[in-house]
Amino acid sequence: MTALDSQPKSVAIIGGGASGAIALKSLKSFNQNLFSNVILFERQFKLGGIWVYHENPGELKVEPGEDGSKFVSKRKIPSELFEERNSGKFIKVVSATDFYDKTQSTPTYERMTTNVPEPVMTFSDALKWPKDEHENEDIDTTYVGHRKVQRYLEQYMEPYENFIKYSTSVEQITKNDITDKWRLVTVTVQSNRNTGKSNPSLNREEWRLYEFDAIIVANGHYNVPSIPQVDGIDAVYQIAPERITHSKYYREPHVYRDKKVIVVGSRASGSDIIKEISSEANRVYFSRRTPGGRSEYIPNSLNQVNVKGLIRKYEITDNSNHKAPRFKVVFDDGSVVSDPDEVIYATGYKFTYPFLKRYDPSLTTGNRNPTLYQHMFHRDDPTLVFIGVPIDGISFRVFEYQAVLAARVLAGLVKLPSLHKQQEWLDSREKQYGDTRDYHTLGLDEAENYMQTLVNLGGGICSPSGAGGEGRKFPVFGEYERATVSAAKEKLKTFWDNK
Repeated sequence: MTALDSQPKSVAIIGGGASGAIALKSLKSFNQNLFSNVILFERQFKLGGIWVYHENPGELKVEPGEDGSKFVSKRKIPSELFEERNSGKFIKVVSATDFYDKTQSTPTYERMTTNVPEPVMTFSDALKWPKDEHENEDIDTTYVGHRKVQRYLEQYMEPYENFIKYSTSVEQITKNDITDKWRLVTVTVQSNRNTGKSNPSLNREEWRLYEFDAIIVANGHYNVPSIPQVDGIDAVYQIAPERITHSKYYREPHVYRDKKVIVVGSRASGSDIIKEISSEANRVYFSRRTPGGRSEYIPNSLNQVNVKGLIRKYEITDNSNHKAPRFKVVFDDGSVVSDPDEVIYATGYKFTYPFLKRYDPSLTTGNRNPTLYQHMFHRDDPTLVFIGVPIDGISFRVFEYQAVLAARVLAGLVKLPSLHKQQEWLDSREKQYGDTRDYHTLGLDEAENYMQTLVNLGGGICSPSGAGGEGRKFPVFGEYERATVSAAKEKLKTFWDNK
């Protein structure tokens, strides 16, 4: 078994969405002196992660086929930060421009709702979404809008406000070879854009260098869009980048009124966008893989949508008018769509952790994280933990199981399997799924087995007692939860039709 060299006392949590929230609460469930210094860093000015709505997102230009490794912060870390006399102190830098990290924009669109029922979408100790002031108690809250989810997370974290640093981005993480601690470089940004205020003089950056015993990475995986490489797409993208976009920047359907649109991808966002824009657009084409994929959600009523297979290639047909070049899209069955106004790729995101590039470059390539045992623990150092990596797996509830296990491991209550056993799991996952996002995809079927695996690794529902107490218990996933998930699987298509 793999044990920690010593029990960490200080822990940094990166990200204030659902996974960061439950990580913080799980650590603080132990006696106060066990984890004496816990700080959650959130780069937005409020909690909620992807559930924070950005009405006007700054579009991040992502070229087709990019692996995500180039997306590092453009900020320059002040060299004086690393001078010994400044260790642990603030270094204030006045910025001449309002720098804005475009990866910060969330993929939340105006009408976005949950697609997992309330009893398993929420955390086990807060099973109800918050009610609006004049909301009827009997109203159906099975599926709710993004604002309610964001408010739920804010209310859930109210007792822990003193442990959160807002508008603070983690720019770099390295290991201090002398102290064997994790060294974090952070920048707290105060500007018009990230505070919602209109004071033009409020525009500065505050840099700081920290050291922690352990790191929990909980910043999600919806930052850098993924657009697949297709024959001819580069040529079209170079002359008309505004016509090849990603679902991350979709907000409302009226933008597509009377347009010809191709939507690529049949997971949640693709199905939602098709449903919304089909009543506005002149013509909608739905490009998807072979039906029956492991994470495919298809609306039942597609009368106004022309379903296609995969896009085989793009061809420029007339580039004489540089403001409106003409091109065609050829599908795998040979059919053609000429001059679409926009091709929206709802094809997922790259796993990117640019702040870890100096420590482990393999974590910044995009499709998967090849060194994370059980999608969580870094093989080379178990004090580097990830929560929230799995895709399509009853998100909040899976995050809770991960957070409980992470807290028990960091508390020294349980040990991880040997490095040999961990590598066997990594090799098996790679053999089955290769270098694809399916490597981290659970789906509803695999999620329950995964949660039980985490319970087994954590010593059972109740934790072994230690110096800091037992901490948080694993939630019970019983017949009621199982029936809820099963019903959700059967009704998912109907849900999209009735939205």
